[in-house]
Amino acid sequence: MIPNVSSALIRKKTLIAAGYAHERMRYCGDYFTYAKLLEISDLAYIATALNYFRFSRNTVRSKMHHSWLHEYEKATVMAYVSDNFPISAEERKQATANYLEGQLRLIAYDTHYAIEWLKGYRKYRNIAKKFCPNLELRMFSKALAIAGRLASKRILARRGN
Repeated sequence: MIPNVSSALIRKKTLIAAGYAHERMRYCGDYFTYAKLLEISDLAYIATALNYFRFSRNTVRSKMHHSWLHEYEKATVMAYVSDNFPISAEERKQATANYLEGQLRLIAYDTHYAIEWLKGYRKYRNIAKKFCPNLELRMFSKALAIAGRLASKRILARRGN
């Protein structure tokens, strides 16, 4: 993972050939661009710190925690990689398991995210099923259980319990 976009050095001609950054993606456009760059070029990593990474409350990164849009964009990038790169069955299985585990954790522990996820499930499902064929059953059953728990909390709150 490249945690700081400004730390990536990319040749202008390679970026132009890849089609620049995805302008409509607020959170994961950089990852989408890296995937497109890797289709036409190689990557080199230098562990030496060449710049300083700072984090503040006003950055996009600080606002994306548990964001529905962030997760949708991440699914879009994963679908692109799944469609355009050779991935072994074992790698695909592991990536799917990791992704589902993260999604289920978010749904289980973040009420706001769970509600937003349920609202946008159809749109999300269409893109996520490209790389995660068993998404439907696992995610939807967990989401229904959480929705039931949320409904119970609301009923108890109305009763004053």
